[in-house]
Amino acid sequence: AVASATLPPGWWRVYGGIPVGETGFASAMRHCLTVEHVLVEGAAGGAVSGFRRFAGELQGAIAIVLCGANASADSLRKVL
Repeated sequence: AVASATLPPGWWRVYGGIPVGETGFASAMRHCLTVEHVLVEGAAGGAVSGFRRFAGELQGAIAIVLCGANASADSLRKVL
C-alpha cells in the first residue's frame, strides 16, 4: 500500500551497511515485481533486500522509501 506521512526528526534506526550482493538485489527486484506488483530499480532492490534480511528482528510500523522505476529492459531480463 502507498501512504504518505510526516515523520518527526530522529525516526529512523540505522543498522549501518548491510552487504546485499547482486543476487540480493535481483531477488528483491523480482519479489517487488511478482509479489508487490511494483517495478523498482536496483538501488531500491537493495533497500528491500536489507529489510527482508532483518524483518524478523523489527517490530512496529516499518517504512521503506522506494523511489525510481528506472530499470532498463535489459536489467529486467537478467532479474526475471
